Amino acid sequence: MASRLATTSRSIWGVLPARNRHTRFPRRVGSAPRSGGNEDGQGDLYSRNSRRMVRARSHSGMDVRTPLPCCPGWTVAHLLGHLGSIYVAVNKYVRDGTGEDIVNELEDLELAPEFEEWFRSGSGLEQLPLSVVDWYRESAGNLEETFAATDPAQRTWTWLPSNQTAEFWLRRMTHETIIHRWDVETAKGKAQAVGSDLASDGVDEALTVYQPRNCRPESKVKGQGETFRFEQTDGPSKWTVRLEEEDMQVSRDGEPAEVTLRGSGSELMLFLWHRIPGGHLAIEGDVSLVERYFELVPPD
Repeated sequence: MASRLATTSRSIWGVLPARNRHTRFPRRVGSAPRSGGNEDGQGDLYSRNSRRMVRARSHSGMDVRTPLPCCPGWTVAHLLGHLGSIYVAVNKYVRDGTGEDIVNELEDLELAPEFEEWFRSGSGLEQLPLSVVDWYRESAGNLEETFAATDPAQRTWTWLPSNQTAEFWLRRMTHETIIHRWDVETAKGKAQAVGSDLASDGVDEALTVYQPRNCRPESKVKGQGETFRFEQTDGPSKWTVRLEEEDMQVSRDGEPAEVTLRGSGSELMLFLWHRIPGGHLAIEGDVSLVERYFELVPPD
């Protein structure tokens, strides 16, 4: 099951279309601004962002069939189905509390028949359930309630062997929701930046948790010792990534590297999730390595 739920930005059960790895980036108007952002704490970040994503669609009158510029082949409806199904699965894991892997098939989600049929059919617009927004809102709300009632230290199954606690999912779902909230806001035409502290944690989670476990293994390219330094310009954080053979080594001391990429925490986070191109960052050193990074660490 690890291979299914681990790839939380792809199709977790093979029933949603995968994002195109060779994303054509949207025009700059949809990209993160260099300052600002509303997330400045850690308490209820997951719930605030899941609610904002629904508001971004409903307040603009955006149709769920609206395409997502950053996710070719996806619409708002695909995203709501993708994220809502993840919320349902994570809610089951956290509520279960045994640390057992209890979600192995689509049936294990115990979805309403129209949603299970929709997923099995490839989540096409022809069979789109009319209640997809309400279902997403309910799934997000249920997970919010579960997180609020759960000790973060509670034993919970995750795809990361070193952290089998509910805290892992609270952090993972916060950043998963933020990225997809940005997708919806971009489709609306105006996406807000991620606050600096939260974005810094998002960069750290991407580099030290998500990418080594889920993205680096997807590459068939062997590293040759390439080094990348990421520097946050609106905060003190620095990371150095070294890619050697199949390995991805990350340090937080910002050692010198062949190429240095500088930007706000929001810009670095969005770049690592392949939402904005390297041209939005200040780059020093071997510029050719910027694209090489995504050959070694394929975005999902």
